[in-house]
Amino acid sequence: MSTSSAKKPPLDVYSKIVFIGNPGVGKTSLIRRILDQDILSVYSPTLWVRYHNLDVQQNDIQYYLQLWDVSGNEIYSDIIPSILKGASVVILVFDYKDDKSQNEFIRLYTKVLENVSPTQLLLVGNKFENIKKEIPKVLSSWIKEHNLMINPVSAKENTGKSLLLRNIIKLITDIPNSNKTTPIEVRIGTPDSE
Repeated sequence: MSTSSAKKPPLDVYSKIVFIGNPGVGKTSLIRRILDQDILSVYSPTLWVRYHNLDVQQNDIQYYLQLWDVSGNEIYSDIIPSILKGASVVILVFDYKDDKSQNEFIRLYTKVLENVSPTQLLLVGNKFENIKKEIPKVLSSWIKEHNLMINPVSAKENTGKSLLLRNIIKLITDIPNSNKTTPIEVRIGTPDSE
């Protein structure tokens, strides 16, 4: 039997994905939606960190994603560098409806950037339902200047998660090529319907 005619076994990729953001921006709800779970009707803040596993098959690659849900409480900020160790992708979540979380994003981005490469970051704007206002001009310009990708999602309406998962997989796939600096397209707009 020729080895060229035999099917190659699928490649397994194990990745740590860390979700970070202010309290109440919807990190836990977003992760629950990615896992195809219902969101909780009562807000319950994450204490310290929780993680969940997700398996994704794409092409001939099996991705084993460990989703880390990090508390946004300031008292846990000192542990963020430890949590970021070994992360393939860091998801910075802000709330489209909350100006404070948008303003805090720049501070949080700077802190995260001390520990990971900018090519590992995704910005997620949650609570995108019925949004009429634009991202503040200062934040929008800053995002473009740093070549970040914005993924608008709504955990409440369960939209945007497919695009987010595709972008996570794209970043994981590009990790071996992380020595190249390729600008990432900034996407600001309506999330996909799912």
